[in-house]
Amino acid sequence: MKKILFVQSLLIISILVFVTSCNVAEKTESKSAVDSSRMDANSDEVNVVEGDLIVRDYVPKNLNKEAGFLQLTPKHRTLLEPGEIDFSFNTLKFPFVDGHSVRLSIENGTKKFIFDATKKVTLPKGVFLCAAYLCDGNGVSVKNENSFQLTQLNIGIDEQKEIDLSQPMLFLNLPRPVEGSTILIDFMLFNVDLGKNADKVRVSIDNKTELYLKEWKSLKVAGLKPGKHTVFVELINNQGEIYDGIYANDVQEFVVQK
Repeated sequence: MKKILFVQSLLIISILVFVTSCNVAEKTESKSAVDSSRMDANSDEVNVVEGDLIVRDYVPKNLNKEAGFLQLTPKHRTLLEPGEIDFSFNTLKFPFVDGHSVRLSIENGTKKFIFDATKKVTLPKGVFLCAAYLCDGNGVSVKNENSFQLTQLNIGIDEQKEIDLSQPMLFLNLPRPVEGSTILIDFMLFNVDLGKNADKVRVSIDNKTELYLKEWKSLKVAGLKPGKHTVFVELINNQGEIYDGIYANDVQEFVVQK
């Protein structure tokens, strides 16, 4: 009888140890999943949670795949006078309605939305790379091979050396906030093919949350606290090395209101 009770006791203890071990393993796994906010370059995940910060993919309802764009003026490498520069555009299947616009990302940091086909932009003397691209009503860039144009602006300088327009480039495009502390992080890519075994874009938010994107997409970031924040993007090649071109990274600050 004592032997039977002893065996039963051992069984009960074994069961308790097994259940406890399972619970500990389950809790450890859950904690690891939540804390895994820094994503390695081979991860297929994009969504991330860190504290109150939540990052998700953002896909516009209308991708405007057939939209086309042509910058009429200024022409590439034309000598211009400093001051007001006339920009004019033609678009295909992308009328300037419902907030549709053209954004200019110019090397010296001048970035403007343009809501009609002709606009003046004031620029100082210098040689600039200008990336002009279509944006939808939410300020998100239209992502197709015909939705943008690159030009070199020679303002007050008759620069004979041509900027290499075939080099890998990306420009941050931060649209207006979606709601409260939620913003959209968007960027334009040029001469880059993203993929699992190809180039990637590394996105850093406040030097904390870090993501590797293997496809050209926008991100919706929620849970940002009031105050100043920073977004930094850079191109990474298929060997995991950072591109060293001057247009291969971009940084922008923004403020979340209380």
